[in-house]
Amino acid sequence: MTPTTSLRSAKPSWHRAARTGGPASETRQRLLLFVAGGMTYSEMREAYLLSSQLGKDIIIGAVGPPTLIIFGAEIFFFLGDGG
Repeated sequence: MTPTTSLRSAKPSWHRAARTGGPASETRQRLLLFVAGGMTYSEMREAYLLSSQLGKDIIIGAVGPPTLIIFGAEIFFFLGDGG
């Protein structure tokens, strides 16, 4: 039987110390962007392009990308009896 060590005393393995002269992606600033109403594919693409232009990691979050079914339901709601 081998002795077990406590998980609380183990060194975390998910953290990487910053290295000097390493890749630039490890030292890039991060921008978190959350859109409450949902984000379109073109807006996601713009965030991707801005990430390259600004040299920053842009992390996007949204309720969800629009789908044809959701779009149709919204049109029915606003033009039909729901609105």
